[in-house]
Amino acid sequence: MRVTIINQPINNRGDEAAHRSMMRELNKRFPDSQFTVLFVNKDQESINEFIVPSSQNHYLTIKSFTKGNNFFKKWSLRLGLISLSFLHPEHRRVKRIFLDSDLIICAPGGICMGGFQNWEHVYWLYMAKKLGKKIIYLSRSFGPFKTKTVWDRVFKKRSIELLNYFDFLSIRDQNTMKLADELGLSYIETVDTALNFVPKIQENKYRDLIGDEDYCVYVPNSLKWHHGFKNCSKENIDFMYLQIFDLIRNKFPNLKIVMLPQLYKQRINDEAYFKMLKTKTNIENIIIIPETCGSDLQQDIISKAKFLIGARYHSVVFAINNEIPFVGLSYEHKISGLLRILSLEDRMVNIENLSDEDVASGKISREVEGVLKLNSSLNEPKYKAFDIVKDCFDALEYKIRAK
Repeated sequence: MRVTIINQPINNRGDEAAHRSMMRELNKRFPDSQFTVLFVNKDQESINEFIVPSSQNHYLTIKSFTKGNNFFKKWSLRLGLISLSFLHPEHRRVKRIFLDSDLIICAPGGICMGGFQNWEHVYWLYMAKKLGKKIIYLSRSFGPFKTKTVWDRVFKKRSIELLNYFDFLSIRDQNTMKLADELGLSYIETVDTALNFVPKIQENKYRDLIGDEDYCVYVPNSLKWHHGFKNCSKENIDFMYLQIFDLIRNKFPNLKIVMLPQLYKQRINDEAYFKMLKTKTNIENIIIIPETCGSDLQQDIISKAKFLIGARYHSVVFAINNEIPFVGLSYEHKISGLLRILSLEDRMVNIENLSDEDVASGKISREVEGVLKLNSSLNEPKYKAFDIVKDCFDALEYKIRAK
């Protein structure tokens, strides 16, 4: 079987972990298959961070040397002229790869079908649909769909057409499942694929930066890039994180604070944001791990922490994976939806409707203090998540082999 994997996000340590777990599972279950992970106009150095070495796996990047490819993608979808867009040289190459494939898998990742309206994400799926290919939409969240403008409504329409077309749809959070129920979709309940694999690390050079003292892990998120935080000022978002710094210092004065960048080589750069926050504190024992630290090594660091406070989805996933006490700062429904599935809502502080007043009053830091539980076990939620992912891959394997 020849499988092409598309829409793999890069420059994100969480998506890297989800990808590695997915590929290991696919390689194990389909040892006679060949997997091509296809990237279009992506940086090779960033792709290299994701590679799972195997004779089964091939990482292919297509570079476009002509202009207008993004224009073609968006407007062919908007105007219903998808076949015309195949004339673009880049798109012809992708078309040939799709035609040579027995199956298309959309890699796990963020909410591209929803408020962020990622037209490129939908375009490649729509191309596969137009070519009559079987499509797996694996371990994703989607929605909510905006309907304010005509193009909002077109994006929603194209997305729902695809959701109804997919041969296999697995959803990783309860909020998206609720929307899927409203749309009458058939799907498999799952959680993030990264919850299927805990790496075992022998050597970790980044541990030398931390030393032998006890530490916690803290992963803020700048949030102003997110469509849900347009009405909250950058200064107050930063101030919220500084209040949590103070909370950690006051309650645990002897703990080092380790910060792990999740995004790297992007316009939104976690390491730079962490460094900016550090300059605004008078706390000396803050250690910012370089963004070059891969997802396996990050999980190793988290596995030895006293606790984690995270406003990044996969920082919470890594804490669950390694049974480390955590507080999840839920900025969108993929976090809250995951924690509901695992009955871990009591580890969450909801900041989805954050206001300047919430920050000014210290409400969020007080809620973080109330939610932080250091002594309760995460063993049961971890293995529940592991079983859920296994069941999803069992269903996927059955679906594929039944064809």
